[in-house]
Amino acid sequence: RQVALLSLRVLPVLSRRWFTDSRQVHHGVAALVRQRVGDYIGPEIIREELAEVDAASESDLFDRSLARADAELAGEGTEASASAMPDYDCGTIAVTTNLKSRSVTALYEKEDCAVEIQIKVP
Repeated sequence: RQVALLSLRVLPVLSRRWFTDSRQVHHGVAALVRQRVGDYIGPEIIREELAEVDAASESDLFDRSLARADAELAGEGTEASASAMPDYDCGTIAVTTNLKSRSVTALYEKEDCAVEIQIKVP
């Protein structure tokens, strides 16, 4: 199971193609692999990825990246940071995950505007 998890995490497209498109894999084996991936490995990968998004959100990684991107757009160069521009309001971004609905929601707010996007894993 760990080998399958690692191969699907590192090389997802190649792993899927090997089991579904390969002439070396029997049709019954390919169907069994698809079922196991859907039932066990896929949810574990999704759980791990959502945990990584939560960790990045808690460490303010998204806000720092947003400030850096805004500084670059403002012409401050790639080394600019939010602390280097105290009067510049780059807004805030809040990223949340929901394991039950298998989704990531990002809310960007600046002044009186807000944009929200939700990505759901099928």
